[in-house]
Amino acid sequence: MGRRALPLLALGLVGSLACDPGPGSASPGEGAGEGGSSKPSACAPTMIAAFRDQRLSQSSADLESLASSYAEARGGLERECESGCAVACTELGRTHADLEQAQILLGRACELGSPTACGLRLGASPEEAKASCEAGEFLACPVADAPSSSAVAQAACADHDVRGCASAAWLACAAGSCDERALGWADEALVLAPTASVVSTFAASYCAAGQGERADEVAEAMCSAGVGEACGRRCVQAYAAPVFVAEGQLELAKELVVLIELQSASDPSWTLAMGLMSAEALEGYAEILRRFTPKPSEPGAAAKIDPALREQFPTLVAAIERAPQLDAKKVRYWLKRLPDMTEEQRTNLLSSLRKQWWMIAEDGATSPADYVAQTIAGAGLLVPG
Repeated sequence: MGRRALPLLALGLVGSLACDPGPGSASPGEGAGEGGSSKPSACAPTMIAAFRDQRLSQSSADLESLASSYAEARGGLERECESGCAVACTELGRTHADLEQAQILLGRACELGSPTACGLRLGASPEEAKASCEAGEFLACPVADAPSSSAVAQAACADHDVRGCASAAWLACAAGSCDERALGWADEALVLAPTASVVSTFAASYCAAGQGERADEVAEAMCSAGVGEACGRRCVQAYAAPVFVAEGQLELAKELVVLIELQSASDPSWTLAMGLMSAEALEGYAEILRRFTPKPSEPGAAAKIDPALREQFPTLVAAIERAPQLDAKKVRYWLKRLPDMTEEQRTNLLSSLRKQWWMIAEDGATSPADYVAQTIAGAGLLVPG
């Protein structure tokens, strides 16, 4: 799945997300039902802004009521959608946790005259996507550079768009800037819509920021509130990386952290994305990374390695084990030298080992980068470039 964001020319239109009546349509469209008949005043373009404002009156500290109040508020949108309100159907579809149900809702909104919904459907034509983009829907706008992704996510969050806020937090953390500002966006997303993907994004962000207790607290509360995907997941320390994964998967998480660091093309989003994956998806991620990582060489496999040394320098030990250019003598030499090297020397050694042999030809299967991109997009977030 490719990354989507809003071109600069449309930044000023973000405020009309899911509310624009459509080009050349003064009264029918997103505020009307089939046949262009006017809907009651409740189904006005301003209803989504009012819905979001009502959500923001909740407190992120009151975890018990967040999920229940959201279910109640969403129920109101569902009733409006059932009565033929396109803006309600669009908002429900673009934030629905289930992809199949989301497509049904977006399809209904499109039939009701919503250009926004038409451009968000799977298989939307370029013309439909363009119309949706021009109506202010940032998720329908392909763009080439990651900075625009971050800028538009923040602009959408300023309009209290849940996917904008979640994406803003995600992109900041993926760029290594998981600071108070990023956590503020994650907080707002949680209050706006405490769905499974938003809870996972929140927990992954807080975990990456070193606030694992808050991540665990929210996950436990959302599990009790019926968000099943949050159940049994915790922020754990996988070597130097804090990651949000299912209980019992710490050793797998530690293996993944090493495999990711061994990939010369990896970036922080590869580790952060683990927080969005189910236990099964995490296993699939490991299978792909193993396929794209060389196995230990014969001298490396035969080497006797102190478990304490592997725990202290997990990635370098794994790299030395796998380096085909190192014979048994050189493997022993580098393993012995590791504790006495400077951090700069260790960095240079890892870089040297990866440059010589870490490129593995594509085999037609999903690559680690593809798997991460699909995971991020599946959570309704923007994919960093």
